[in-house]
Amino acid sequence: MNQLLEEIYSTKLVKDAAGNSINPFPTATPYDIGVVLKEFIQKYNLERTLEVGMAYGLSTLFICQAHQDKGTGIHTAIDPMQNNLWKSIGLLNIERAGLADKLRFMESCSHEALPQLLTKGEKLDFAFIDGSHHFDYTLIDFFYIDKLLHLGGYVVF
Repeated sequence: MNQLLEEIYSTKLVKDAAGNSINPFPTATPYDIGVVLKEFIQKYNLERTLEVGMAYGLSTLFICQAHQDKGTGIHTAIDPMQNNLWKSIGLLNIERAGLADKLRFMESCSHEALPQLLTKGEKLDFAFIDGSHHFDYTLIDFFYIDKLLHLGGYVVF
């Protein structure tokens, strides 16, 4: 497992750019869920993954680590609040873990970013919807992700 992930889950802390410690829980993805995401992506050799909502980047770390361990794949994370509400901690964690080459980040609302991906003709193997938990936003995320998924692709909420 990634050393940074182990450190975050053992200390229950993430650090911002200034070195300030912040408890990411209960917002962050639980460890066991992260492991399931990572193992699922590896087991089914999923290449093009996406998540809506990045926050502190813990699920992003698991998914990018899966791609790193497989030797292939790219992950797209969409989060309009990464640089202000979340203090760029998710992006910093990806860099700290040495996984920046496995991530494409979109600082945009998902209801704007997902149609852009669709217009470009992109296709996905897997998507994790974990952004806004309001029904209408989640439904819109699912609507567009369904159109982006390859036949037989996976979506997780």
